[in-house]
Amino acid sequence: MIDLTGRATYFTVSQFEFEGHEGNWYLVANTMNNIAKPGVGAVFNVKSPRLNLTIRNPDQYDGADVSGTSVPIGTRLQFQIDNNLYPVLVPFSFRGPVYHQTGYGANSDGYLDIKVKCENGTTLTRLYDNQLSWTLIALNVTTQPYT
Repeated sequence: MIDLTGRATYFTVSQFEFEGHEGNWYLVANTMNNIAKPGVGAVFNVKSPRLNLTIRNPDQYDGADVSGTSVPIGTRLQFQIDNNLYPVLVPFSFRGPVYHQTGYGANSDGYLDIKVKCENGTTLTRLYDNQLSWTLIALNVTTQPYT
């Protein structure tokens, strides 16, 4: 239980208070021995953010993880993003207004950028597969997993 005395009207989330307490949080009733109020669902859900990016070979063993390995030149690869925060991105009404949807880095609220650097230090913003161009910036990761 967290005491909101003096801050109930402008409640802010503190990592210290919620660290290690993932899951649904409910409104409690003082008059009922601090159990959840009947008929009221969870007020919010606490999750520790998790993000994992792997490189996959879609032509090998149904998308084998080849992260950290060498592959022959010309091998078709794809990124796979696993995270537990995608529910805040769906539906769009939960996250509006979102600004700078085509921005880069700090200018793209709620979107992810993948950084790929060449040996000469150039950061790529797009990759190509045959004649198709795929962006690496402002990815709208709304599924689990996202490829």
